[in-house]
Amino acid sequence: MKRLSIRLALATLIPALLMTATVAPVFWSNIENRVEAARITAQALLVTEYDVLLQGMNESLNHSLAIAEFPSVVQYLSSVQETQSPYQERLLKQNRDQLGAMFNSLLTHFGRYTRLALIDTNGNEHFPTQSSKLPAADPAHADALYFREAMTLKTRSLYVSPPYLGPAATGPEITTAVVDITAPCGYHSLNERGVILKINRAELQWLGYSADELIGKQLYRELVTSETRDAFDEAFREVLGGSHEGSAECELMCRDGSTIPVAIEATAQTTSDGFQYSRAMVFDLTERKQLEDQLTRQAMTDPLTGLGNRRYLENQADMEMARARRNGEPLSLISIDLDRFKRINDHHGHDVGDLVLQAFAQTTQEQLRDGDVLCRMGGEEFTVLLPGTNMEQAGMIAERLRQAVEATPVDIGADPVDGGPLAYTASLGVTAVHPEESSLKPAIKRADQQLYEAKETGRNRVISTVDRRLTEFRPNTSPSQ
Repeated sequence: MKRLSIRLALATLIPALLMTATVAPVFWSNIENRVEAARITAQALLVTEYDVLLQGMNESLNHSLAIAEFPSVVQYLSSVQETQSPYQERLLKQNRDQLGAMFNSLLTHFGRYTRLALIDTNGNEHFPTQSSKLPAADPAHADALYFREAMTLKTRSLYVSPPYLGPAATGPEITTAVVDITAPCGYHSLNERGVILKINRAELQWLGYSADELIGKQLYRELVTSETRDAFDEAFREVLGGSHEGSAECELMCRDGSTIPVAIEATAQTTSDGFQYSRAMVFDLTERKQLEDQLTRQAMTDPLTGLGNRRYLENQADMEMARARRNGEPLSLISIDLDRFKRINDHHGHDVGDLVLQAFAQTTQEQLRDGDVLCRMGGEEFTVLLPGTNMEQAGMIAERLRQAVEATPVDIGADPVDGGPLAYTASLGVTAVHPEESSLKPAIKRADQQLYEAKETGRNRVISTVDRRLTEFRPNTSPSQ
Protein backbone atom coordinates (compact mmCIF):
# COMPACT_ATOMS: atom_id res chain seq x y z
CA MET A 1 0.00 0.00 0.00
CA LYS A 2 2.80 2.32 0.87
CA ARG A 3 4.53 1.72 -2.44
CA LEU A 4 1.25 2.14 -4.27
CA SER A 5 0.64 5.47 -2.57
CA ILE A 6 4.07 6.69 -3.51
CA ARG A 7 3.58 5.59 -7.12
CA LEU A 8 0.20 7.38 -7.25
CA ALA A 9 1.67 10.58 -5.77
CA LEU A 10 4.51 10.51 -8.27
CA ALA A 11 2.09 9.80 -11.07
CA THR A 12 0.11 12.90 -10.09
CA LEU A 13 2.98 15.18 -9.23
CA ILE A 14 5.23 14.48 -12.19
CA PRO A 15 2.57 15.40 -14.80
CA ALA A 16 1.72 18.53 -12.81
CA LEU A 17 5.35 19.54 -12.74
CA LEU A 18 5.73 18.77 -16.40
CA MET A 19 2.55 20.76 -17.15
CA THR A 20 3.77 23.69 -15.03
CA ALA A 21 7.17 23.63 -16.69
CA THR A 22 5.45 23.65 -20.05
CA VAL A 23 2.82 26.38 -19.28
CA ALA A 24 4.96 28.69 -17.13
CA PRO A 25 6.99 30.18 -19.99
CA VAL A 26 3.80 30.85 -21.92
CA PHE A 27 2.19 32.44 -18.86
CA TRP A 28 5.16 34.65 -18.10
CA SER A 29 5.42 35.60 -21.74
CA ASN A 30 1.78 36.62 -21.70
CA ILE A 31 2.29 38.66 -18.53
CA GLU A 32 5.31 40.36 -20.02
CA ASN A 33 3.40 41.10 -23.21
CA ARG A 34 0.54 42.64 -21.26
CA VAL A 35 2.92 44.71 -19.15
CA GLU A 36 4.76 45.85 -22.26
CA ALA A 37 1.49 46.72 -23.97
CA ALA A 38 0.43 48.70 -20.93
CA ARG A 39 3.80 50.45 -20.87
CA ILE A 40 3.60 51.29 -24.57
CA THR A 41 0.04 52.56 -24.12
CA ALA A 42 1.04 54.69 -21.15
CA GLN A 43 4.04 56.03 -23.05
CA ALA A 44 1.84 56.86 -26.03
CA LEU A 45 -0.60 58.64 -23.72
CA LEU A 46 2.22 60.58 -22.13
CA VAL A 47 3.60 61.56 -25.53
CA THR A 48 0.12 62.59 -26.66
CA GLU A 49 -0.49 64.58 -23.48
CA TYR A 50 2.93 66.16 -23.86
CA ASP A 51 2.17 67.14 -27.44
CA VAL A 52 -1.20 68.59 -26.40
CA LEU A 53 0.42 70.46 -23.52
CA LEU A 54 3.22 71.72 -25.77
CA GLN A 55 0.72 72.81 -28.40
CA GLY A 56 -1.34 74.61 -25.79
CA MET A 57 1.75 76.34 -24.40
CA ASN A 58 2.87 77.36 -27.89
CA GLU A 59 -0.59 78.73 -28.66
CA SER A 60 -0.60 80.67 -25.39
CA LEU A 61 2.89 82.05 -26.02
CA ASN A 62 2.09 82.95 -29.63
CA HIS A 63 -1.17 84.49 -28.50
CA SER A 64 0.62 86.57 -25.86
CA LEU A 65 3.21 87.74 -28.38
CA ALA A 66 0.51 88.58 -30.94
CA ILE A 67 -1.47 90.60 -28.39
CA ALA A 68 1.65 92.50 -27.30
CA GLU A 69 2.30 93.44 -30.93
CA PHE A 70 -1.24 94.50 -31.82
CA PRO A 71 -0.96 98.01 -33.38
CA SER A 72 -3.63 99.28 -30.97
CA VAL A 73 -1.62 98.04 -27.97
CA VAL A 74 1.60 99.60 -29.30
CA GLN A 75 -0.20 102.85 -30.06
CA TYR A 76 -1.76 102.93 -26.60
CA LEU A 77 1.56 102.36 -24.82
CA SER A 78 3.15 105.09 -26.94
CA SER A 79 0.32 107.59 -26.39
CA VAL A 80 -0.17 107.02 -22.68
CA GLN A 81 3.29 108.49 -21.98
CA GLU A 82 2.59 111.70 -23.91
CA THR A 83 0.67 114.85 -23.05
CA GLN A 84 -2.66 114.71 -24.86
CA SER A 85 -5.07 117.37 -26.08
CA PRO A 86 -8.70 117.02 -24.88
CA TYR A 87 -9.62 115.47 -28.24
CA GLN A 88 -6.67 113.04 -28.14
CA GLU A 89 -7.46 112.21 -24.51
CA ARG A 90 -10.98 111.16 -25.50
CA LEU A 91 -9.65 108.95 -28.28
CA LEU A 92 -7.10 107.49 -25.87
CA LYS A 93 -9.91 106.69 -23.43
CA GLN A 94 -11.84 105.00 -26.24
CA ASN A 95 -8.75 102.95 -27.11
CA ARG A 96 -8.23 102.11 -23.42
CA ASP A 97 -11.85 100.95 -23.04
CA GLN A 98 -11.62 98.78 -26.16
CA LEU A 99 -8.38 97.15 -25.03
CA GLY A 100 -9.83 96.51 -21.59
CA ALA A 101 -12.84 94.86 -23.22
CA MET A 102 -10.49 92.75 -25.35
CA PHE A 103 -8.63 91.50 -22.26
CA ASN A 104 -11.91 90.62 -20.55
CA SER A 105 -13.04 88.81 -23.68
CA LEU A 106 -9.79 86.82 -23.83
CA LEU A 107 -10.20 85.79 -20.21
CA THR A 108 -13.69 84.44 -20.87
CA HIS A 109 -13.01 82.85 -24.27
CA PHE A 110 -9.85 80.95 -23.37
CA GLY A 111 -10.10 78.64 -20.38
CA ARG A 112 -6.32 78.40 -19.94
CA TYR A 113 -6.16 81.98 -18.65
CA THR A 114 -6.94 82.91 -15.04
CA ARG A 115 -5.37 86.38 -15.07
CA LEU A 116 -4.32 88.79 -17.81
CA ALA A 117 -2.57 92.16 -17.61
CA LEU A 118 -0.42 94.37 -19.81
CA ILE A 119 2.79 95.61 -18.15
CA ASP A 120 4.78 98.41 -19.74
CA THR A 121 8.56 98.77 -19.58
CA ASN A 122 8.28 100.92 -16.44
CA GLY A 123 6.51 98.15 -14.57
CA ASN A 124 3.08 99.84 -14.69
CA GLU A 125 0.11 97.53 -15.05
CA HIS A 126 -2.72 98.17 -17.53
CA PHE A 127 -6.05 96.39 -18.08
CA PRO A 128 -5.67 93.86 -15.23
CA THR A 129 -8.42 91.23 -15.35
CA GLN A 130 -8.70 87.96 -13.47
CA SER A 131 -11.10 85.34 -12.20
CA SER A 132 -13.30 86.67 -9.41
CA LYS A 133 -12.35 83.66 -7.25
CA LEU A 134 -8.66 84.51 -7.26
CA PRO A 135 -7.17 86.73 -4.54
CA ALA A 136 -6.29 90.26 -5.61
CA ALA A 137 -2.87 90.38 -7.29
CA ASP A 138 -0.11 92.80 -6.40
CA PRO A 139 0.03 95.43 -9.21
CA ALA A 140 3.67 96.36 -8.39
CA HIS A 141 6.04 94.78 -10.92
CA ALA A 142 9.08 97.05 -11.23
CA ASP A 143 10.96 95.36 -8.34
CA ALA A 144 9.81 91.80 -9.03
CA LEU A 145 12.40 89.23 -10.13
CA TYR A 146 10.40 88.14 -13.19
CA PHE A 147 10.09 91.76 -14.39
CA ARG A 148 13.81 92.50 -13.95
CA GLU A 149 14.75 89.32 -15.80
CA ALA A 150 12.22 89.96 -18.56
CA MET A 151 13.65 93.44 -19.12
CA THR A 152 17.02 91.88 -19.98
CA LEU A 153 15.57 89.96 -22.93
CA LYS A 154 15.64 91.02 -26.55
CA THR A 155 12.60 92.26 -28.44
CA ARG A 156 10.06 89.52 -29.27
CA SER A 157 11.45 87.30 -26.50
CA LEU A 158 9.13 85.66 -23.97
CA TYR A 159 9.83 85.12 -20.30
CA VAL A 160 8.05 82.24 -18.54
CA SER A 161 8.10 82.56 -14.78
CA PRO A 162 8.09 79.54 -12.41
CA PRO A 163 4.65 78.16 -11.47
CA TYR A 164 2.90 80.05 -8.69
CA LEU A 165 2.36 77.77 -5.69
CA GLY A 166 0.39 80.10 -3.46
CA PRO A 167 -2.83 79.33 -1.60
CA ALA A 168 -5.02 79.76 -4.65
CA ALA A 169 -2.96 77.18 -6.56
CA THR A 170 -3.13 74.54 -3.84
CA GLY A 171 -6.81 74.94 -3.01
CA PRO A 172 -9.30 72.30 -4.10
CA GLU A 173 -11.52 74.70 -6.05
CA ILE A 174 -11.02 75.10 -9.80
CA THR A 175 -12.33 78.15 -11.62
CA THR A 176 -13.79 77.53 -15.07
CA ALA A 177 -14.04 80.32 -17.63
CA VAL A 178 -17.46 80.70 -19.22
CA VAL A 179 -17.86 82.20 -22.69
CA ASP A 180 -19.80 85.44 -22.45
CA ILE A 181 -22.09 85.70 -25.45
CA THR A 182 -22.37 89.46 -24.91
CA ALA A 183 -18.60 90.00 -25.09
CA PRO A 184 -17.92 93.38 -26.74
CA CYS A 185 -14.99 92.01 -28.73
CA GLY A 186 -15.54 90.04 -31.94
CA TYR A 187 -13.21 87.29 -33.14
CA HIS A 188 -12.81 85.42 -36.41
CA SER A 189 -10.28 83.19 -38.14
CA LEU A 190 -9.78 82.97 -41.93
CA ASN A 191 -7.94 80.59 -44.25
CA GLU A 192 -5.54 81.81 -46.94
CA ARG A 193 -8.45 82.53 -49.32
CA GLY A 194 -10.26 84.59 -46.70
CA VAL A 195 -12.99 82.03 -45.99
CA ILE A 196 -14.30 82.12 -42.41
CA LEU A 197 -13.03 79.18 -40.32
CA LYS A 198 -14.15 80.42 -36.90
CA ILE A 199 -16.27 83.32 -35.67
CA ASN A 200 -17.43 84.03 -32.14
CA ARG A 201 -20.95 84.72 -30.93
CA ALA A 202 -20.38 88.43 -30.39
CA GLU A 203 -19.55 89.04 -34.06
CA LEU A 204 -22.34 86.72 -35.20
CA GLN A 205 -24.80 88.75 -33.14
CA TRP A 206 -23.52 91.99 -34.63
CA LEU A 207 -23.95 90.64 -38.16
CA GLY A 208 -27.23 88.81 -37.55
CA TYR A 209 -26.05 85.45 -38.95
CA SER A 210 -25.68 81.95 -37.53
CA ALA A 211 -22.35 80.09 -37.48
CA ASP A 212 -23.65 77.49 -39.97
CA GLU A 213 -24.35 80.22 -42.51
CA LEU A 214 -20.81 81.60 -42.48
CA ILE A 215 -18.22 79.04 -41.34
CA GLY A 216 -16.60 77.31 -44.30
CA LYS A 217 -18.92 79.08 -46.76
CA GLN A 218 -18.46 82.84 -46.64
CA LEU A 219 -15.57 85.05 -47.73
CA TYR A 220 -15.17 87.58 -44.94
CA ARG A 221 -14.43 90.41 -47.37
CA GLU A 222 -17.96 90.04 -48.76
CA LEU A 223 -19.26 91.13 -45.35
CA VAL A 224 -17.26 94.37 -45.68
CA THR A 225 -18.88 97.35 -47.41
CA SER A 226 -17.60 98.12 -50.89
CA GLU A 227 -16.43 101.57 -49.76
CA THR A 228 -14.09 100.10 -47.12
CA ARG A 229 -13.21 96.77 -48.77
CA ASP A 230 -9.89 98.03 -50.14
CA ALA A 231 -8.68 98.77 -46.59
CA PHE A 232 -9.61 95.24 -45.50
CA ASP A 233 -7.95 93.65 -48.54
CA GLU A 234 -4.74 95.58 -47.89
CA ALA A 235 -4.68 94.48 -44.24
CA PHE A 236 -5.32 90.83 -45.18
CA ARG A 237 -2.46 90.94 -47.71
CA GLU A 238 -0.18 92.11 -44.90
CA VAL A 239 -1.31 89.19 -42.74
CA LEU A 240 -0.50 86.77 -45.57
CA GLY A 241 2.79 88.55 -46.30
CA GLY A 242 6.06 88.87 -44.47
CA SER A 243 4.84 90.95 -41.52
CA HIS A 244 2.06 88.46 -40.68
CA GLU A 245 -0.05 91.20 -39.13
CA GLY A 246 -2.44 93.83 -40.36
CA SER A 247 -5.07 96.25 -39.14
CA ALA A 248 -7.89 98.15 -40.79
CA GLU A 249 -10.89 100.30 -39.99
CA CYS A 250 -13.85 99.35 -42.12
CA GLU A 251 -17.61 98.83 -42.06
CA LEU A 252 -19.41 95.48 -41.84
CA MET A 253 -22.75 94.86 -43.55
CA CYS A 254 -25.36 93.28 -41.31
CA ARG A 255 -28.13 91.00 -42.48
CA ASP A 256 -30.77 93.70 -41.79
CA GLY A 257 -28.99 96.16 -44.10
CA SER A 258 -27.38 98.25 -41.37
CA THR A 259 -23.62 98.77 -41.10
CA ILE A 260 -21.19 98.69 -38.17
CA PRO A 261 -17.89 100.61 -38.10
CA VAL A 262 -15.18 98.29 -36.76
CA ALA A 263 -11.44 98.09 -36.20
CA ILE A 264 -9.82 94.76 -37.12
CA GLU A 265 -6.49 93.70 -35.61
CA ALA A 266 -5.21 90.49 -37.24
CA THR A 267 -2.15 88.23 -37.00
CA ALA A 268 -1.15 85.03 -38.79
CA GLN A 269 -0.73 81.58 -37.26
CA THR A 270 2.26 80.03 -39.02
CA THR A 271 4.29 76.83 -38.81
CA SER A 272 7.30 75.52 -40.70
CA ASP A 273 4.85 74.75 -43.50
CA GLY A 274 3.90 78.43 -43.74
CA PHE A 275 0.61 80.24 -43.19
CA GLN A 276 -2.09 78.22 -41.44
CA TYR A 277 -4.87 80.70 -40.61
CA SER A 278 -5.45 84.25 -39.46
CA ARG A 279 -6.65 85.33 -36.03
CA ALA A 280 -8.43 88.66 -35.77
CA MET A 281 -9.93 90.69 -32.96
CA VAL A 282 -12.81 92.95 -34.05
CA PHE A 283 -13.84 96.06 -32.11
CA ASP A 284 -17.14 97.90 -32.55
CA LEU A 285 -16.28 101.57 -33.22
CA THR A 286 -19.86 102.87 -33.15
CA GLU A 287 -19.38 104.86 -29.95
CA ARG A 288 -15.98 106.15 -31.04
CA LYS A 289 -17.37 107.27 -34.42
CA GLN A 290 -20.26 109.02 -32.68
CA LEU A 291 -17.79 110.77 -30.39
CA GLU A 292 -15.61 111.77 -33.36
CA ASP A 293 -18.65 113.13 -35.21
CA GLN A 294 -19.70 115.04 -32.10
CA LEU A 295 -16.22 116.50 -31.65
CA THR A 296 -16.07 117.40 -35.35
CA ARG A 297 -19.40 119.20 -35.12
CA GLN A 298 -18.22 121.03 -32.02
CA ALA A 299 -14.99 122.01 -33.75
CA MET A 300 -16.99 123.35 -36.72
CA THR A 301 -19.80 125.10 -34.80
CA ASP A 302 -20.10 128.43 -33.01
CA PRO A 303 -21.51 127.48 -29.59
CA LEU A 304 -23.46 130.73 -29.06
CA THR A 305 -25.41 130.92 -32.32
CA GLY A 306 -25.24 127.32 -33.53
CA LEU A 307 -23.88 128.56 -36.88
CA GLY A 308 -20.80 127.21 -38.58
CA ASN A 309 -17.51 128.87 -37.62
CA ARG A 310 -14.56 130.02 -39.73
CA ARG A 311 -13.23 126.46 -40.11
CA TYR A 312 -16.63 125.25 -41.29
CA LEU A 313 -16.78 128.08 -43.83
CA GLU A 314 -13.37 127.13 -45.22
CA ASN A 315 -14.42 123.48 -45.62
CA GLN A 316 -17.67 124.42 -47.33
CA ALA A 317 -15.88 126.93 -49.52
CA ASP A 318 -13.47 124.28 -50.80
CA MET A 319 -16.40 122.15 -51.95
CA GLU A 320 -18.45 125.01 -53.39
CA MET A 321 -15.49 126.53 -55.25
CA ALA A 322 -14.66 123.15 -56.78
CA ARG A 323 -18.30 122.73 -57.82
CA ALA A 324 -18.41 126.24 -59.29
CA ARG A 325 -15.28 125.58 -61.36
CA ARG A 326 -16.60 122.21 -62.51
CA ASN A 327 -20.07 123.45 -63.49
CA GLY A 328 -19.19 126.99 -64.53
CA GLU A 329 -21.61 128.44 -61.96
CA PRO A 330 -21.20 131.79 -60.16
CA LEU A 331 -20.33 131.99 -56.46
CA SER A 332 -20.71 135.09 -54.28
CA LEU A 333 -19.84 136.17 -50.77
CA ILE A 334 -21.35 138.62 -48.26
CA SER A 335 -19.50 139.99 -45.25
CA ILE A 336 -21.71 141.34 -42.43
CA ASP A 337 -20.89 143.36 -39.34
CA LEU A 338 -23.42 144.52 -36.72
CA ASP A 339 -23.31 148.29 -36.32
CA ARG A 340 -21.98 149.74 -33.06
CA PHE A 341 -22.17 146.39 -31.32
CA LYS A 342 -19.68 147.49 -28.66
CA ARG A 343 -22.13 150.15 -27.56
CA ILE A 344 -24.80 147.48 -27.06
CA ASN A 345 -22.46 145.46 -24.86
CA ASP A 346 -21.36 148.53 -22.89
CA HIS A 347 -24.86 149.89 -22.29
CA HIS A 348 -26.81 146.68 -21.76
CA GLY A 349 -24.24 144.04 -20.86
CA HIS A 350 -22.83 141.05 -22.66
CA ASP A 351 -25.91 138.94 -21.95
CA VAL A 352 -27.99 141.32 -24.08
CA GLY A 353 -25.22 141.33 -26.68
CA ASP A 354 -25.45 137.53 -26.85
CA LEU A 355 -29.23 137.79 -27.35
CA VAL A 356 -28.67 140.19 -30.26
CA LEU A 357 -26.18 137.82 -31.91
CA GLN A 358 -28.58 134.89 -31.54
CA ALA A 359 -31.49 136.95 -32.88
CA PHE A 360 -29.41 138.10 -35.86
CA ALA A 361 -28.50 134.47 -36.67
CA GLN A 362 -32.16 133.43 -36.60
CA THR A 363 -33.37 136.43 -38.62
CA THR A 364 -30.70 135.95 -41.28
CA GLN A 365 -31.25 132.20 -41.62
CA GLU A 366 -34.96 132.85 -42.24
CA GLN A 367 -34.07 135.06 -45.22
CA LEU A 368 -31.55 132.67 -46.84
CA ARG A 369 -32.14 129.74 -49.16
CA ASP A 370 -31.33 126.08 -48.63
CA GLY A 371 -27.70 125.66 -49.61
CA ASP A 372 -26.61 129.16 -48.56
CA VAL A 373 -23.90 129.01 -45.89
CA LEU A 374 -24.11 131.44 -42.97
CA CYS A 375 -21.16 131.43 -40.53
CA ARG A 376 -20.00 133.48 -37.57
CA MET A 377 -16.42 134.57 -38.09
CA GLY A 378 -16.01 135.91 -34.57
CA GLY A 379 -17.47 138.70 -32.43
CA GLU A 380 -20.19 140.50 -34.38
CA GLU A 381 -18.78 139.51 -37.81
CA PHE A 382 -20.63 137.08 -40.08
CA THR A 383 -20.17 135.73 -43.61
CA VAL A 384 -22.64 134.28 -46.12
CA LEU A 385 -21.49 132.04 -48.99
CA LEU A 386 -23.99 132.01 -51.86
CA PRO A 387 -23.59 129.08 -54.33
CA GLY A 388 -25.02 129.54 -57.83
CA THR A 389 -25.48 133.27 -57.23
CA ASN A 390 -24.14 136.08 -59.41
CA MET A 391 -23.24 139.56 -58.17
CA GLU A 392 -26.61 141.14 -58.96
CA GLN A 393 -28.49 138.41 -57.15
CA ALA A 394 -26.07 138.55 -54.22
CA GLY A 395 -26.62 142.31 -53.91
CA MET A 396 -30.38 141.79 -53.79
CA ILE A 397 -30.02 139.11 -51.11
CA ALA A 398 -27.75 141.38 -49.07
CA GLU A 399 -30.26 144.21 -49.23
CA ARG A 400 -33.04 141.85 -48.16
CA LEU A 401 -30.94 140.80 -45.16
CA ARG A 402 -30.23 144.44 -44.24
CA GLN A 403 -33.90 145.31 -44.31
CA ALA A 404 -34.89 142.24 -42.29
CA VAL A 405 -32.35 143.05 -39.55
CA GLU A 406 -33.48 146.69 -39.35
CA ALA A 407 -37.14 145.65 -39.15
CA THR A 408 -36.63 142.97 -36.46
CA PRO A 409 -35.65 144.44 -33.07
CA VAL A 410 -34.61 142.09 -30.33
CA ASP A 411 -36.83 141.29 -27.37
CA ILE A 412 -34.51 141.44 -24.37
CA GLY A 413 -37.12 140.51 -21.78
CA ALA A 414 -37.17 142.39 -18.47
CA ASP A 415 -34.72 145.07 -19.60
CA PRO A 416 -36.69 147.24 -22.06
CA VAL A 417 -34.91 149.95 -23.99
CA ASP A 418 -36.91 153.18 -24.31
CA GLY A 419 -40.04 151.18 -23.56
CA GLY A 420 -39.59 148.60 -26.31
CA PRO A 421 -37.35 145.94 -27.90
CA LEU A 422 -33.76 146.74 -28.83
CA ALA A 423 -33.31 147.86 -32.46
CA TYR A 424 -30.03 147.36 -34.28
CA THR A 425 -28.68 147.45 -37.84
CA ALA A 426 -25.93 145.85 -39.92
CA SER A 427 -23.53 146.86 -42.69
CA LEU A 428 -22.77 144.48 -45.56
CA GLY A 429 -20.11 144.07 -48.26
CA VAL A 430 -20.66 141.92 -51.38
CA THR A 431 -18.15 140.38 -53.80
CA ALA A 432 -17.78 137.57 -56.30
CA VAL A 433 -15.64 134.51 -55.67
CA HIS A 434 -13.48 134.07 -58.78
CA PRO A 435 -13.07 130.50 -60.11
CA GLU A 436 -9.30 130.85 -60.59
CA GLU A 437 -8.75 131.60 -56.89
CA SER A 438 -7.38 128.70 -54.86
CA SER A 439 -8.97 129.74 -51.56
CA LEU A 440 -11.68 131.97 -50.15
CA LYS A 441 -9.25 134.43 -48.55
CA PRO A 442 -9.04 136.91 -51.49
CA ALA A 443 -12.83 137.08 -51.70
CA ILE A 444 -13.14 137.63 -47.94
CA LYS A 445 -10.61 140.45 -48.19
CA ARG A 446 -12.56 142.13 -51.02
CA ALA A 447 -15.90 141.76 -49.21
CA ASP A 448 -14.35 143.21 -46.03
CA GLN A 449 -13.14 146.23 -48.00
CA GLN A 450 -16.70 146.88 -49.17
CA LEU A 451 -17.94 146.35 -45.62
CA TYR A 452 -15.47 148.93 -44.25
CA GLU A 453 -16.63 151.39 -46.89
CA ALA A 454 -20.23 150.81 -45.81
CA LYS A 455 -19.20 151.55 -42.21
CA GLU A 456 -17.29 154.71 -43.18
CA THR A 457 -20.15 156.09 -45.28
CA GLY A 458 -22.82 155.88 -42.60
CA ARG A 459 -23.46 152.20 -41.72
CA ASN A 460 -26.72 150.30 -42.24
CA ARG A 461 -26.08 149.84 -45.95
CA VAL A 462 -24.82 147.42 -48.63
CA ILE A 463 -21.74 148.07 -50.76
CA SER A 464 -21.07 145.81 -53.75
CA THR A 465 -17.73 145.36 -55.53
CA VAL A 466 -19.20 145.84 -58.99
CA ASP A 467 -22.54 147.57 -58.81
CA ARG A 468 -22.51 150.56 -56.45
CA ARG A 469 -26.17 151.18 -57.32
CA LEU A 470 -26.96 148.45 -54.78
CA THR A 471 -25.67 150.79 -52.05
CA GLU A 472 -28.53 152.08 -49.95
CA PHE A 473 -28.31 154.45 -46.99
CA ARG A 474 -30.47 154.20 -43.91
CA PRO A 475 -30.36 157.17 -41.46
CA ASN A 476 -29.14 156.55 -37.94
CA THR A 477 -32.28 157.05 -35.86
CA SER A 478 -31.96 154.58 -32.99
CA PRO A 479 -30.11 155.62 -29.79
CA SER A 480 -28.25 152.32 -29.93
CA GLN A 481 -26.85 153.16 -33.32
